[in-house]
Formats: sequence, C-alpha cells, structure tokens
Amino acid sequence: PAQGLRLGAGGVHDAHGLCLPYRALADALGAARPCIGVDLPPEDPEDNAHDTHFVFGACAALAQVRVDTWSGVVAVESMVMCTALGPVASPQGYLGQMEGGAVMGLGMCVQEDLPCESGRYAARNLDTYLMPTLADAPAMDVIAIENLPDGDPIGPRGAGEISVNFAVPAIANAIAVALRHPVTRLPVQPAQVIAILEQA
Repeated sequence: PAQGLRLGAGGVHDAHGLCLPYRALADALGAARPCIGVDLPPEDPEDNAHDTHFVFGACAALAQVRVDTWSGVVAVESMVMCTALGPVASPQGYLGQMEGGAVMGLGMCVQEDLPCESGRYAARNLDTYLMPTLADAPAMDVIAIENLPDGDPIGPRGAGEISVNFAVPAIANAIAVALRHPVTRLPVQPAQVIAILEQA
C-alpha cells in the first residue's frame, strides 16, 4: 500500500527497509519516466535572450570528506567540479567563481550555523559564527566543458552561483556515504555525527 512507503537512501522503503531501488524503478518505467523539459523561445519579449543567466548550465561535482570519529568533525579534503557552460571568457574569473562558490557550499554543509532565539540571531560576531577560510578549503580540480551544440544562439553561460549549487549536495552525499546514514539537516554538526555513529 502506498501509505506504507517512503522515499529514502537508495530508493523506496517500506516497514522492512529498501524494497525498490531507484535504478529498478527507472528501468521499470522505461520511456514513461517523468521528465522536466524547458522550452526557451527563440525570441524573448523582454529582449534578454542573450542574457547569460537566461539559460541553464549543466554541472556535476564529487567530494571526498574525512570524518573524525572521536570529535565528530567533518573535513572536506578534495573536490572535483565539472561545468558545461560554453566557452570560458575569463579563465581566472571562472576559476575564482568555481572555487569560491565551492568554499561557500562547504561552509553551508559543515560550519555555518546561525540559530535564532526569540527572533534574534544568537551569534553577534564572527567569533561565534564560523565561516570557512583558506585553511578549510579542499584541494580542487575544476573542469570546464566548453563545446556547444551546433547552432547554439547563446554562447557562454553565466557561471554565477552554480558551484554553490553543486558543492552542497556533493559534500552532503559524501558525508552520507561515510556515515552510512542520510544527511537530513545542514550544517552537519559534530554532535549530530557522534549521535549517528553511536546509533550504528
């Protein structure tokens, strides 16, 4: 019965655990798999068809993390980031955007916690609200896929915050694999890691 099912790590779960992996579900659906399509009209009434943020870029990332099982501290050791945004107009600017955004994502995942108490932030200064520094930055490998489909009217896409968007899930998934437990809250705090390890 549908009411007894839930989505979880690896696929669909029932009361006894994983009963249908996502891969098996996708294979069973075949061509009937749900998909999302984006139709970009050739002429935009706002005349911003060539705005580099008007179209989507593709991206992927891998992260390697180290979990200290005594303290619960998670360190991001390395990341590989790949984007398909068309020709890179400014290599230094692109690299800075990718690496800087990845460090921002790292902070969101394992460091930056800003709880509220009675509608006010508990931290009043950067001595209690910790942000990542260069000492926290992992080794990074950035790969740019620059080729575009024939007849592409846009050219280079804006990199923007795309590296934050892929760094966060890549790091969270690496932590989940390391702990053999899904990550359901960010940032992943040492107390949370210790609790998960003790349950296991």
